[in-house]
Amino acid sequence: MLKFIENGIKKQQQEMDDWYKEHCEKYPGNGEAQVIANVPYIDDGQDTHKMDIYSPAYHEAPMPVIIDFHGGGLLMCDRKVNHWFCCEMARRGALVFSVDYPLVPDTDVNGIFADVYEALMKIDNIVADCGGDKKKITLCGDSAGAFIAMYLAAACNDEELARAMGIWNLNMPIKSVVGISGMYYSSKIDKQGLFVMRNAFYGKKFSKNRVWPYVNPETILAFVPSVMMFTSTGDYLRSYTVELAHAMMEAGKDMILRDIDNNELKHDFVALQHDAEESQQMMDEIMTFISRY
Repeated sequence: MLKFIENGIKKQQQEMDDWYKEHCEKYPGNGEAQVIANVPYIDDGQDTHKMDIYSPAYHEAPMPVIIDFHGGGLLMCDRKVNHWFCCEMARRGALVFSVDYPLVPDTDVNGIFADVYEALMKIDNIVADCGGDKKKITLCGDSAGAFIAMYLAAACNDEELARAMGIWNLNMPIKSVVGISGMYYSSKIDKQGLFVMRNAFYGKKFSKNRVWPYVNPETILAFVPSVMMFTSTGDYLRSYTVELAHAMMEAGKDMILRDIDNNELKHDFVALQHDAEESQQMMDEIMTFISRY
């Protein structure tokens, strides 16, 4: 990996660590949520193969289910940064599985897909016992997590894509996807510069990777279920959400876009600025969306 990228990741990780420390002091505890922490989905002792399970303090089963993947560009962060978002969604009545995963360069995109697929299989086995409604399962993610959620949901509906991702078609009905400030275009040659990570994401022979024909998310729209997407004018990846939303509209997909005109709402604002009035409203809308039908 290029040195300037490594330095940038270290700087951003330190900023996130500082943000997390401040939030732990400002928002201690779990609010109105019950949390079962550090549940392994691969039994190898690695924290990147664990998840936390959030549920309302008081609830009636079955609950709508959110399987949440944190952001960080596939390069940094872990599930703890989404703790407050998961607490908020549990408070609203959802059963939330907050899934961690290994990061680049310790793995690549294919390895991440393979691991989080193991998480889905684990959740599929326990979701009913946890009080979840297997007919109302939503994959949710912010930034890179939205990328993971979108592709996993599509793979659950298309065996060819699933095999390209190195997984087998999962017999789990994914009802919907929620994407917050999604890093949907993982190799797009543009000013965002993600294309410089192609080797790290997909291997040195990236064009030979079986996933490569699908790196443009517009190629998988036929297999994506209902989608709700969030961005704002302060989101540096706003163009990715808007561009993919327009493609979905043209394809006639069941899709809801929330593009908020507010420069103070930054990237991942629904998760990382969870205390903002707009974020609270968006979480209300997510709950309505995932509880439909």
